[in-house]
Amino acid sequence: MKQFKKCVLPFLFPAKYYKGTKMYSKAIEEGFSVDELESFQLGLYSEIQFCKTPLLSENFMKKIYSMYIRDVLLNKERMRNAISIQRNYLTDDEILLFYSSFFGREIRNIGQILSD
Repeated sequence: MKQFKKCVLPFLFPAKYYKGTKMYSKAIEEGFSVDELESFQLGLYSEIQFCKTPLLSENFMKKIYSMYIRDVLLNKERMRNAISIQRNYLTDDEILLFYSSFFGREIRNIGQILSD
């Protein structure tokens, strides 16, 4: 993901295993817990939930996600490129509203997006 410096919103979502799908069956075959898989079906798709796998611990998954946030999502070069692209389609006020919603706090100017 680090190589995509012009990606506006590089989202990362853990896989969700839905009962009745091939992916769910494969997960059970590989040793996933049925109770854990079913509990994660109830969360929002965009909600980050980490379950341990037979090969990867929950703590490892959290570390990978933290690295993704730091190295990809909050990468200043990528964010500068993203804002440049967004300015082709949105006003600065719309961009500020988007990032305020995205970060869960009020962003008052474009420079603030890149300085935090």
